Amino acid sequence: MKAILFDLDGTLIDTAPDLARVLNELRLKNELPELPYKDIREQVSEGALALIRLGFDINADHPQYPQLRSELLSRYEASICEASVLFPGLLSALESAEANNVPWGIVTNKPRHLSERLLNKMKLSKRCSVLVCPEDVQEKKPAPEPLIKAAETLNLQCEDIVYVGDHARDIEAAKAANMISVAVDYGYLLPDDNSLLWGADFHFKSSHDLSNWIQQKLDQSQATL
Repeated sequence: MKAILFDLDGTLIDTAPDLARVLNELRLKNELPELPYKDIREQVSEGALALIRLGFDINADHPQYPQLRSELLSRYEASICEASVLFPGLLSALESAEANNVPWGIVTNKPRHLSERLLNKMKLSKRCSVLVCPEDVQEKKPAPEPLIKAAETLNLQCEDIVYVGDHARDIEAAKAANMISVAVDYGYLLPDDNSLLWGADFHFKSSHDLSNWIQQKLDQSQATL
């Protein structure tokens, strides 16, 4: 394991509390009651369209959609890190990677300006060795292109890199890129999702389990040097 790459929302950082808050703020502004946090959390990995669909029962072809999406994202950008945090145990995993000179990075479908703002607020920007967003590639995940670009940026072979994600598209992209794929259950899965069916090389139910595994692999790598 020469590098570790993470999906962002629902894998490395728990961003659902802030996204749920701004969606409910927008609903209240439009004289609608707040939605349960659990219902919003399940949709976070599906992006702004899914949140607007959930919050207002409209699709992208609805005349109100552009305005609602714009306001949702503006509100989110303005208060992007009020409650967002690293998932439990992952700070230790990042620190262990850094101590062992193993770079870690992020490959996400989240827009670059939001990803950069979030990482800046969390003081992770300078620690993150590579950040690949949709604007950096022709095809976003589940295409392998973003992961391959990250490997090229790190000057590493894909087969030497671990990619961790909480969505089937993450595992599909990792397998297509020939990376070591890791599926996690603690993220933003839909009720009918079964991550065991995604075909990942490794699977973890909790972020603590993932962190322990990463640190174990790092220790094994050091022992072979």
